[in-house]
Amino acid sequence: MATSDLPQELQQIIKRDVPLNLYEPLELNKILTFLQTQATQTQKHILLENIGDFARQEGNRTPLGDNQAVEIISQILLSNKEDLIIQRFATRALANLCYEHVENRDKVHKNLEIIKFSITLLSSTNEAIRMVAAGSLTNFSFESEEAQKAVVNLGAVEPLVSLLNDQVNNVKAMVCSALINLTKNNESSSKIVLANNGIELITQLLNHEQDNVRSAAINLLGEIIGFVYESLKENFIKVDFFNKIIEFIKTEEETELREILAHSLQKMAGKDFLRPLLQPFLNQIFDMVHQYSDVRNFTMYTLGYLSIEDSNTDFIFSRIQELLQYSKQTEFQQLISIAMMFGNLARTTSYCKRLIELGAIDLCIEFLKMPDSRLHQYALGTLRNLAILEDNKHILIERGVMRALISTLRSLNGHVLFANFGLLRHLISITETAAEIFTSNGGMDLLCPFLTELQDEHYRLIYESSRVIAALVLKVLNVEPVLSQGGDRGLVKLIDSKYDLLQTEGLQAILKISTNEIFRGKLANNKVQEPLIKLALSENVEIVNLALGCINNFIKNNDCKSLFPTEKIIEIKHSIKPKNIQTNFAKEFNELTN
Repeated sequence: MATSDLPQELQQIIKRDVPLNLYEPLELNKILTFLQTQATQTQKHILLENIGDFARQEGNRTPLGDNQAVEIISQILLSNKEDLIIQRFATRALANLCYEHVENRDKVHKNLEIIKFSITLLSSTNEAIRMVAAGSLTNFSFESEEAQKAVVNLGAVEPLVSLLNDQVNNVKAMVCSALINLTKNNESSSKIVLANNGIELITQLLNHEQDNVRSAAINLLGEIIGFVYESLKENFIKVDFFNKIIEFIKTEEETELREILAHSLQKMAGKDFLRPLLQPFLNQIFDMVHQYSDVRNFTMYTLGYLSIEDSNTDFIFSRIQELLQYSKQTEFQQLISIAMMFGNLARTTSYCKRLIELGAIDLCIEFLKMPDSRLHQYALGTLRNLAILEDNKHILIERGVMRALISTLRSLNGHVLFANFGLLRHLISITETAAEIFTSNGGMDLLCPFLTELQDEHYRLIYESSRVIAALVLKVLNVEPVLSQGGDRGLVKLIDSKYDLLQTEGLQAILKISTNEIFRGKLANNKVQEPLIKLALSENVEIVNLALGCINNFIKNNDCKSLFPTEKIIEIKHSIKPKNIQTNFAKEFNELTN
């Protein structure tokens, strides 16, 4: 538009050669004051277009905002809703003012009518207005959870999705950008996109000939795909989605976009209801691992997820050796993928021997030495599944797994520690050798702090570490190293739990050590008598008898007889059911208390 309709002073400001197009705050103030107080409709058109241009420069946004540009333009826009030129240039100016500018964006959010009106402009018959409306919603929701929520709650998502089918390519690109901001880490808005044929509409754009459309569509797919839900399964089938996305990964030339596509494939493989749909593409995904190094992290992780599905394991097992060449890489995601596949394959006992031959145990030991907790989790999962077979437990111990597990007790990750405790217990329970390795290589120094320093909210770790103590007590010949650093406390925690299994393991260990005067004293200091009395009065026959055996060891030795008051002894005697009286522990208890 010609600036000749403006006052001479404003013409000079707009026309003069400004370094980097940055204007003085006083000059911007003059323009905005005239716009607000004196401008004719034509002059408003001219000034709004120029302010929109000014706001494209980052350095102008703050002085414009400081001079009330957002408020003035918002007022003009809402007062001229029928003026198409003002709709276009005022909305564009607000969009540019808010681009990566928190203060200006927050000013817009103080007047939600502006956002509502921008949403109505999405249905304009004017393509330029549709595009600036989508652009304004993009910038109004930029990098702010609150701003994003406000725009979503005002109903922006559904009309935006309908514009993915717009006839104008630049509108499609801008709409994708708006939806990217509105769906970023937002499940509710992502599901609105998905529920409104989002998969079909986005799929049509993934290989669009116009770069900005294709790029925006791929980025949008990357945002929403993690929120896919089961009822959409048929939508993927209808548009032949997986076949297309694999082809797009192969043909897309821009590395960043290929990575987003491959990451989207990985996310979908993480959905149990979609994994069966990916089975026909296993061969292609394996080939992509080798052919496309830039997306290998994602394609290997995809295979890791697919190995969860029992129907895929035969094929993955047949080609797993190919992937071992990547076990020497420093890319943790590739190593995690290998460990994940090993673990899932090891659930099938017929594969275990071959996995061990391929070096699964040694690899997992190496993985446990690396500084990545996810890698530790999957390595421990593999070793745990291999240890299901008794023979494999001995092989694990011979290969040095115990020392690796001891070292991993230094982990700060609760999931890693929980898995570690479980595997330690399984190995220790099978042979004295494992117990000896543990106690002679500093295992107790690392284990006991879990019994003495953790708070009650970490009860799962307390219980699992206590179960390791119980297994050690039952296997080692000399229990002094196990109990000298607080192991007795762990045993009392087990019998004081509400779980039969834990109670049984704790009682079995206490039964062994309570024959020793020193250990009886340690247990007494930890108030072992209270849970023992409670268990002796329980309904579980096995637990009652084990508890009676432990109590017998205390009351037949004068040093601890006073721990069990006469009234409690009488209560226990009366509670013993006839079917329990025939056991040796019950008979001994009756004899000792007559």
